[in-house]
Amino acid sequence: MDASGGVTPSAAPVTGRRLVSTGAGSLIARCDGGLVRLQSWTPAQGFEVDDVDPGPDDRARVKFDSDEGRLEIEVRCAGGVPVPRITRHG
Repeated sequence: MDASGGVTPSAAPVTGRRLVSTGAGSLIARCDGGLVRLQSWTPAQGFEVDDVDPGPDDRARVKFDSDEGRLEIEVRCAGGVPVPRITRHG
């Protein structure tokens, strides 16, 4: 911390992790050096993993599929933090 009690820029983490949880499944994404990587992904009961692109890349994604439809989670890094975009199909 600096004298004003704030956090100095050098104290900011270089990497960021985030848990993204949906009714179709969940994932853990990590940003490192501007690239995102999926560390793990788990489908919810009644869903299966249809397709996965774990990175590291400028984006990573996983698709969960069930009889009721498909859900895609795409993750990008913004400011060193994983930011998900969730899209439902069908």
